[in-house]
Amino acid sequence: MPGYDNVKDPLIKFHKVNKTYDGKTFVVIDLCLEIYRGEFLALLGASGSGKSTILGMLAGFEHPSSGSITLGGKSLEDTPTHKRKFGMVFQNYSLFPHMSVMENIIFPLRMQGMSRADAYKLGQSALELVDLRDPGMGKRRPDQLSGGQQQRIALARALVFEPLVILFDEPLGALDKRLREQMQLELRQLHKRLGVTMIFVTHDQSEALTMADRVAVFDKGRIQQIASPMQLYDEPETAFVASFVGENNKFEAKVVRSQGEICEVALCDGTKAEGVSPSRLLPGAGAVLVVRPERIVVSPTDDCSNRYEARIKEVIELGDQTRLRLDIAGDNEVLVKVPRISGEPGYQIGQELVVGWKAKDCRILGMEQ
Repeated sequence: MPGYDNVKDPLIKFHKVNKTYDGKTFVVIDLCLEIYRGEFLALLGASGSGKSTILGMLAGFEHPSSGSITLGGKSLEDTPTHKRKFGMVFQNYSLFPHMSVMENIIFPLRMQGMSRADAYKLGQSALELVDLRDPGMGKRRPDQLSGGQQQRIALARALVFEPLVILFDEPLGALDKRLREQMQLELRQLHKRLGVTMIFVTHDQSEALTMADRVAVFDKGRIQQIASPMQLYDEPETAFVASFVGENNKFEAKVVRSQGEICEVALCDGTKAEGVSPSRLLPGAGAVLVVRPERIVVSPTDDCSNRYEARIKEVIELGDQTRLRLDIAGDNEVLVKVPRISGEPGYQIGQELVVGWKAKDCRILGMEQ
């Protein structure tokens, strides 16, 4: 969502939150995170990065070892899970097999003491929200539904009591690729319609980039970067983020000089290159140059400041594009994506090319410790 910088009062705030189970190893470290009303935030990271623990602390299943979590400026420390008014959607759906679809959906309402008649009305509305309008759907059992339908039922149950926030813990992981991609778009559209705050845990970068307003990338219990999907893709701040989000070519280098945001480096074979650096790097320091495969241009024009001779090591045809593996500046694992144009001659292994990229299209990042 645009305009977050102008929002002074976040809906949820983590302040210096730490979590350890044994008093020695911390799975969440000094977490400071603000989540704004109505945004779709993805927590992205590999297994063990701390993202699910963060969701568990927010839901009330876990408690911080130190630090605070607030909702609307009020501490959640003494608020039990069932009073936080958060909807939850899990990977395994967590549907009760002995209950009908409708009974599963209205279960939270019945636990709050709502009459069956009123709960059924809200349950039917929730079914319509998730595009399940079959009149007989509410009478079916979970084992009579497809995986996609079960996921929609779990979502309807999370929506039925109009929660302040919906928490998703890798909910699409059990679906096949086609259905997973369909559900990603449906969740995004549902978020736009309802405007409810959504927090989505995933290890799938394409999932996060497709759906979220902002993405927080986690590694070893810390946020490495939090930004919009396009900013994260185009302007990674660390080598970890550059390699974790999307495909990237990486060249080890040493800093020659820095002038403003432009940094000049020497690659391993002594070849010079320049790119944008998010932090000022000192001459002689180790660095990593990263450039996306689609940013490398075959037969570049004069506006590409980085130009190199290359030799094709491998050609992979993928219908709408050709992927080339090149030997550039002593690195024979450089990937380039070239749009495929009908009628033009193809590429051959061993063919020599000139390739290049603009300084603004690559990043010079510090070596990770």
